[in-house]
Amino acid sequence: VDLATGATFCAWEMVRLGRSARQETFTHGCWENALEVWQAGKPLWIDRQRMTGEQWQSRQASASQPLLGLLVWFGGTVSKELVAQARILAPQHEADWGVTVLAAGLVCRYRGSDRQAAQAWLMAVWDLLRQTYRQRSACPPRVWQR
Repeated sequence: VDLATGATFCAWEMVRLGRSARQETFTHGCWENALEVWQAGKPLWIDRQRMTGEQWQSRQASASQPLLGLLVWFGGTVSKELVAQARILAPQHEADWGVTVLAAGLVCRYRGSDRQAAQAWLMAVWDLLRQTYRQRSACPPRVWQR
């Protein structure tokens, strides 16, 4: 993503490896993911991930959790109040999550097994960002499940 001066960027995704209902886990193969956000020729964030099924099990990777969620917002400063609100919105069950503030953005990560909890949190943070920076609520597409 190459942002124009003054532009903002928000995106989120969830990745589930293995079909949990069948007790399948990611043990073979390789998963890769990459995202770069630049503005005015300078990198705001470069995130590259590459994990094998063996690495997936480690604490530094997914700790055997089947679901990873990510939300990024870039293009401006983020207040301490907004970070506190994003943390309050986070799932209150057994999952790992984090909210990180960068010089020109915000990153939220989820690692766990509950798709509905992860999706609800990421959507709530998206809505918070839209209300804060655009003075309008998020409008999820009808095809998204709630």
